[in-house]
Amino acid sequence: PRLYSSAGVSGTHYHIRGVNTEHKIAIDIDRSAQIFKSCSLGILGNLHTVLPALSDKISRIMQESQ
Repeated sequence: PRLYSSAGVSGTHYHIRGVNTEHKIAIDIDRSAQIFKSCSLGILGNLHTVLPALSDKISRIMQESQ
């Protein structure tokens, strides 16, 4: 895969270890979360707030491009 995304994952070591992707996106409320050290884009925030907002934005961009 070219993209791996995670949101509020515990046990990061297991997720990152077996993932060989071009880009990694992580969402976590813990500023010192280990996943942020190995991701292309880290979003500091609550996944229950960030994911709906991100989904809405992606939907709007897709609708505009049609």
